[in-house]
Amino acid sequence: MKLVTPTQMSAIEDECQRDFEISDELLMESAGALAAREVRFSFLPELAKGNLAVICGPGNNGGDGLVLARHLHSQGFSKIKVFYIGKEANHSRLFKSQLQKIQKINVDSLDIGMNASAIKEFKEFGLIVDALFGVGLSRPLSGQFLEIVQGINSSKVPVVSLDIPSGLSSLTGEALGGAVYAKMTLTFGLGKPGLFLADGPKFSGAVRVLQIGFPQSLLEKHAGTHSLIEEKEIKKFILSRAARSHKANHGHLLAIAGSPGMWGAAGLCCEGAFRVGAGYVTLAIEQSISNSNSELGSIYKESGLEVITTNRSDPVSFEKKTAVVLGPGVGDDDSIKKIILKLIELKMSKVLLDADALTVLSKMGKIALPNTWLLTPHSGELGRLLIMKSELVESDRMTAALKASEKYQCLVLLKGYRTVLANPQGQISIISSGNSSLAKAGTGDVLSGFIGGLMAQNLSTHQAAALGAYLHGRIADDWVRAGNDAASLMPRDILAAVPRLLSHLRSGDLN
Repeated sequence: MKLVTPTQMSAIEDECQRDFEISDELLMESAGALAAREVRFSFLPELAKGNLAVICGPGNNGGDGLVLARHLHSQGFSKIKVFYIGKEANHSRLFKSQLQKIQKINVDSLDIGMNASAIKEFKEFGLIVDALFGVGLSRPLSGQFLEIVQGINSSKVPVVSLDIPSGLSSLTGEALGGAVYAKMTLTFGLGKPGLFLADGPKFSGAVRVLQIGFPQSLLEKHAGTHSLIEEKEIKKFILSRAARSHKANHGHLLAIAGSPGMWGAAGLCCEGAFRVGAGYVTLAIEQSISNSNSELGSIYKESGLEVITTNRSDPVSFEKKTAVVLGPGVGDDDSIKKIILKLIELKMSKVLLDADALTVLSKMGKIALPNTWLLTPHSGELGRLLIMKSELVESDRMTAALKASEKYQCLVLLKGYRTVLANPQGQISIISSGNSSLAKAGTGDVLSGFIGGLMAQNLSTHQAAALGAYLHGRIADDWVRAGNDAASLMPRDILAAVPRLLSHLRSGDLN
């Protein structure tokens, strides 16, 4: 799904009026009418059993709410009350026009700015439409606006937000002082990144995109940098497997992973690569291991994993390997730096750096990596790469990922809620799956294996990262949907769920 930033949305609206002669009033009429229809279809029981409150801010988002109120009123829903706020001098031109229209047809309306006690009335309604602020909000809510948002939330009444829940940043997903908890958000034209990042999913509820009349060519012109990766997009990346294929047709991953006390990381990574279909997986370690006493014993015996011993001062041979994963459980000694430099020298095109390799990279200063390489940090690791606090990374995950991608000139997959994938060209994808089940040691090693195994099978780095991250998060989502507690997911549960999920994505059937 394509997404649009506030700046891009402003450009679309301006050009729509200037170049296509589609007025802002016509767009507002379309937005309000379509939102009214969606509210009627989705919340008919709530409309039937109680009054509707439409809470409008002084700008064009408030105008959208007024149009919605007028359309529902004309369809026979007479128990509507509009609450609006802001001095008349602060009302937008379109808001003033729409307010006059609803007053002429006797829709009940009240200036809540002059009647602050009316906030207490919110709990008496069957449904609330939030039209306080749209995507242009950039500063924290305060004063009466914050009180209104708090009143909406404390009412416990179902809420439909127009375009975005009031108080939520449409770019970062951060709550700006406070935000409305919506049961559904009806957003216009295209989705907004903030609906799917950080606190966005918690506040937005179900998100539906309404096409209100923006020319398609205009959306394609401006909305080319941000996207949401969902099942529909992921299915395009699922690899086919010919009946007469053999293991040499499905890639060879070299995993440089594990060290004494950390063999589990290597095992999870390698099994992850096998689970997504890699034909060969070779594990390069710094000392020989025994089948009988190694943590890798099970996978070593059962999966055909090849284990080679290497002295890290003399980097391993990368011949005939189609992808490399470097980092899970390797430690952060100087030999890892030598391997990174050797991989660059050999022009290896498909390389994933994770975990300890990222710590080493952070000590190497600014270095341009091949643009097909992938870094897979969590916020703490990305903070070290950018020399900034992890809290700042979390406050604007997209910007942080883009900065790292620009610094190292390669792709960056910033793990967390929500995982984002950035490239040096300024494009960013949000992975729609995943939850707190994945906040556990070992899950990142599985993800590295997924992505490395897919890279080895000749998917592009972007495709492999998007598919691997989606599978990883989707398994966690399915785990919770099945009634399991989020805290109970284990890395091996993720591995065990891969076959069924891949089959579903190919066939569309989870039975």
